[in-house]
Amino acid sequence: MDTDLPSNDPADRPITHMLYIRGREMRFCQELILGLGSVRVLETLGIKPSVWHINEGHAAMSILERIGHLVADGNDLQTATAQVRSRTIFTLHTPVPAGNETFDTNLVDKYLGEWPSQVGADTGLLREVGWSGREGEEAFDLGALAIRHATVVNGVSAKHAEVASRNWEHLLADGVLGITNGVHHPTWIAAGIGTLFTSTLGADWQTELSETPELAARIHELDNEALWESHSARKESFARFARSRLRSQFARHGASPDDLRSVESLLDPTRLTIGFARRFATYKRATLLFRDLAWLQAILANPDRPVQVVFAGKAHPADRLGQGLIERIVALSKTPELAGHIHVLEDYDLRMARFMVQGVDVWLNNPRIPQEASGTSGMKSAMNGGLNLSNADGWWAEGANGKNGWVFGEEHENSDHEAQDEGDAVALYKLLQEEIAPLYYDRGADGIPHAWVQMMKEAIATTIHEFSTHRMVQDYTTKAYLPLGR
Repeated sequence: MDTDLPSNDPADRPITHMLYIRGREMRFCQELILGLGSVRVLETLGIKPSVWHINEGHAAMSILERIGHLVADGNDLQTATAQVRSRTIFTLHTPVPAGNETFDTNLVDKYLGEWPSQVGADTGLLREVGWSGREGEEAFDLGALAIRHATVVNGVSAKHAEVASRNWEHLLADGVLGITNGVHHPTWIAAGIGTLFTSTLGADWQTELSETPELAARIHELDNEALWESHSARKESFARFARSRLRSQFARHGASPDDLRSVESLLDPTRLTIGFARRFATYKRATLLFRDLAWLQAILANPDRPVQVVFAGKAHPADRLGQGLIERIVALSKTPELAGHIHVLEDYDLRMARFMVQGVDVWLNNPRIPQEASGTSGMKSAMNGGLNLSNADGWWAEGANGKNGWVFGEEHENSDHEAQDEGDAVALYKLLQEEIAPLYYDRGADGIPHAWVQMMKEAIATTIHEFSTHRMVQDYTTKAYLPLGR
């Protein structure tokens, strides 16, 4: 939907111009357009959904529009509300109640003030349906609005469902259902490794995995040499791509010609390469790796087992703390101690993400437990043979099996963030120094790290179906869409 139309008032045309807008009133207008507009678009097209899936609270105001339509058709408010609830599924995407969009009630009254009278209710109904249910909170909460009007409420991982059930138990009759996110493997799996899968699993492996998930175990039949060669080729491709990006970045920041020439020596594809790429929200703790710089330097600059780390990502335009994390990592990457071992790629986009998930050895993730709802970048890396290194949060809490990557740090929430960060950083350093780097550089006579390759196969086999969109859509269909549609 687009508001940039000549027929609209010039002041309304920019509403849909920017996704991450700072102004709260403009943000409300965006979500009003999304919620009410989505219902009107479908009605105009003659589409009558059996089930409505509200994915995050942004479209929650579609509920108000649907109730209004049913009342206009002759139903009383109670009947209309029950009908809407019986055909609605709501997916939460954050374990933190404060992560749901909330708005000042005066703002809601300005734009929705006529809605209660349209459905035959008094003005207090808006505050009633949008109240979080927590004493002292008066804002209009889109998450609470959606929860109150959904028969099925689900989280995006098993752990997220547990946390959300606890946070919203005062509004939920049956708790939150866990339907773990998945990724579209045709988009994310590298062409070369996809060819290997076809040679082992058959030409129709993508379709057959949906019907016979056990087929994934045959990934272990892949030839070690072929898998390692394919992975090494992808590392070289990523190194070339990253050097090109770094050269452009350095030139934009005024680097000398000699500095630009030196970029060609960076990112040796034979080194153990760790990737960290995501939204730079503070709870994701992007700077945890830098807690003990002397220890980190000893790990990265080990002459026998060198390690390099590539960071990429963006922060919300209004998130100054997240932007500050990026600035600190950039500054650290330029210090004599870490230069050549820490790299930061700017302008993170879909193309860069593909190169990264396909071309690193280890995918690092270290959110503050239990604030990671799911996370999907690690799934993409694992399907390409990348080994996840993460604490037990989000999807990795159910994805890790001890043979397909590593879990580090505390497994439960700790209100003492300083102690949690210290313990997690120590556990991370020990794993890197004592287990991960030695395993990567432990080569056979043929130059292949066979034990590492076995873990790569396990990573692929345990994610290629279980964390795919095929499995995710199957779960939504059988656990929500069909039951509600009937």
